[in-house]
Amino acid sequence: MTPRQFENIENLLEQLKLETTAFRSSTVDQEIRENLKSAKTRLNDLSKNEPEEVQDPITLEKEKRLAQLKTEWETIKTGPETSKWMSLTDEKAQLIKEIQEHNQEIQGMDDEIIRLQQELSELDHEGDEQEADKVSLQLAVYRGLGVQMVSKDKKCVAALLNNANHHKVDSFDLNKGYSRSFTANHIWEFISK
Repeated sequence: MTPRQFENIENLLEQLKLETTAFRSSTVDQEIRENLKSAKTRLNDLSKNEPEEVQDPITLEKEKRLAQLKTEWETIKTGPETSKWMSLTDEKAQLIKEIQEHNQEIQGMDDEIIRLQQELSELDHEGDEQEADKVSLQLAVYRGLGVQMVSKDKKCVAALLNNANHHKVDSFDLNKGYSRSFTANHIWEFISK
């Protein structure tokens, strides 16, 4: 075995040792597991390529250490940390799925809010039109009875009263603060005489 191969094996063993320690001491992530598998595969490839006749003490020590690390790897791979990691991964996937479902539900509710706001706007517009129709109808009835409203700045300020029976015309100021009943009685008396 060449010194370069020994150096490669030593580097790989050191990397495997570090990654094994990191694997045990922290939450396992997929990248570390893949690196460990890759290092294990490379070590296996290198050990297969070694000539069997070389039995120097350093090589024996490295092979012994490699076997020990392989055993540790198998223990870690089937240990409680891995099953805990797998259950946490499953739980994470379930939470992601639930979050996506909730986001879709929220989006649906947002769409419903927009639709209801549009419907409310349409109903408000229809209500304004109905109010305008109501006012127009009232004005038509008043005109038919001989009452014409005089407006200023879109406000009724006076009423022109026309009595067709006596051919009289009178004006009545609506801004003087009379009560509604007094105003109604005065207008009715004038136009009905």
